[in-house]
Amino acid sequence: MRKTISGFTIVELLIVIVVIVILASITIVSYNSVNNKARTTAKINDITSIQNLVERYASEKGSYPSTGGAWKYQRRDGDAFIPGLTPEYASSLPSITDDPTNNLINNTYIYKSDGTNYKLDRLYQPSVPSGEFSNIPSDMKDNTYTDRWGVWSSGGTGF
Repeated sequence: MRKTISGFTIVELLIVIVVIVILASITIVSYNSVNNKARTTAKINDITSIQNLVERYASEKGSYPSTGGAWKYQRRDGDAFIPGLTPEYASSLPSITDDPTNNLINNTYIYKSDGTNYKLDRLYQPSVPSGEFSNIPSDMKDNTYTDRWGVWSSGGTGF
């Protein structure tokens, strides 16, 4: 009398392993996509909150915080990169914490204003990461440059 041994064949085990690998790959890709969108949404919220402070300042003072037409960089100039906002309108401004760099003019907020118009951008060099850029609303994309996106007054597009 032969004793039968039950179990899985190598082919069956390989099929199960392949299915598990495929499902894991799909899950990881989906997670990364959702994670990228969430990070981009947080970045949009940060720059929008700074924009709201700039607009509030202009509403109360009659002009936008002026930099004399020069670009100011948050990594280099701190919260003073937009003159007059802190501490009167906010105790501090949102700052960029991802991808820290020793380059004080890279991966930073930049602001420029002549008092009548302004432009506030998130600057990357050499260019905005493609995964992030695809999640940015079209009205926040700067068609002049490929290394930034942001918000601006109607006359600030030319900065």
